[in-house]
Amino acid sequence: MLAKVQSLVGTHRNRRGERSNQTRFTDSQMPPALGILTGRRKGCNKAAESRVERPEPRVGKLPLLRTLNSRLSTPNIENSLVGRRRKKRSNTPVLGNHQRCWLWGRHAVLETLRARRWKPLEIFVDPFQLDFATRGEVTTLAESLKVPLRDSDSETLDRYCGRNEHQGLLARMPDYPYADAAPLLKQLTDRSFVLLLDRIQDPFNFGAILRSAEIFGVNAVFVPNREQARVSVHVARSSSGAINHIAIAEVESLSEAVQALKERGLKIVGASEKAEREPACSDFTHGVAVIIGNEGAGPNEELLSLCDEQLRIPQSGQVGSLNAAVAAGIFCYEVARQRSASTSAQ
Repeated sequence: MLAKVQSLVGTHRNRRGERSNQTRFTDSQMPPALGILTGRRKGCNKAAESRVERPEPRVGKLPLLRTLNSRLSTPNIENSLVGRRRKKRSNTPVLGNHQRCWLWGRHAVLETLRARRWKPLEIFVDPFQLDFATRGEVTTLAESLKVPLRDSDSETLDRYCGRNEHQGLLARMPDYPYADAAPLLKQLTDRSFVLLLDRIQDPFNFGAILRSAEIFGVNAVFVPNREQARVSVHVARSSSGAINHIAIAEVESLSEAVQALKERGLKIVGASEKAEREPACSDFTHGVAVIIGNEGAGPNEELLSLCDEQLRIPQSGQVGSLNAAVAAGIFCYEVARQRSASTSAQ
């Protein structure tokens, strides 16, 4: 073999023009043993040379034009879904994404079913977590509302709603059915009690306000259709079911709603920490609409300019202002207190 190798040794000129000896092999001439030692294989020369002559450029070295072209030619991931098929959308609008559309807990679901206002799309129950009486009531209410009732297990319910405090009862909800503003305004009288919420953004604040409103006899709640938390399962739970028993209407403009309430004979009161008078100094025994503003900014200036009166809640602590839900609860209590005292005096 050594003699064969030596016979294949040729001569060639180096870069300086000097003659030098170097072994030159073709693929067909390459001895197997020598190919193993040198790392070369038959049929691999072309690939090796192509790698040497045209090295793959690194991403950071790509020309700008090539980079732009590659971006333009890359398929849209959102449209292609990386090979996944698009699911057909349901014709029935669901409340939020998959986990946000679930209302969970025995009290919340049963209260919703009993009120018959916000009809679930379907109900899932774990029969091992519900007592016989609760299971019977859920079955009866679901059948009367023609809502599908499905048996499931605790692990599946955990996965659906993303938590484990469902108590074996879960309801998939559609969008909340807001009341129509125009008919609701016509139903109000000069004795009505109304809340106007200006851009309440925390759903738990929103729910707590609705809870106080229902307890203290508010006849209607008006909210803007922008920059305002919408009624969701979190609002429903924090309201303890009050959303099923109070009229909530979305309006394009709260200012126009204020003008309409004035025409109905209601006094417009704005809750403002900059005011000088306190709620106890005002007369709430007749029709009144109280404006509760955004958690950080309060009511906007346009709404305050339309108020017949601005009132503040007296404070003695170091904190700058009350939580919006707490402030709303105090105003609602004061209205209910004055009306109760007036009725007792008569």
